Amino acid sequence: MTKQKLKTFFKWFGIFPLDHTRHTVVIEYDVSAGKSYIYILNPTSKIEIVNSLRSAANEIENNKLN
Repeated sequence: MTKQKLKTFFKWFGIFPLDHTRHTVVIEYDVSAGKSYIYILNPTSKIEIVNSLRSAANEIENNKLN
């Protein structure tokens, strides 16, 4: 994932919890393609997406330092 793609990813990525089901709705908007994607994640998948976001955030921070 390039720096620009990461910037786009973070700018348009929203996570919305559904408390009554413990599922999460994730909305991703791809600026370059003009398309949006909606995912509904169960609690197990939510942990995976949070870990992915943390990894991407760390990658951005590392690139800023270099």
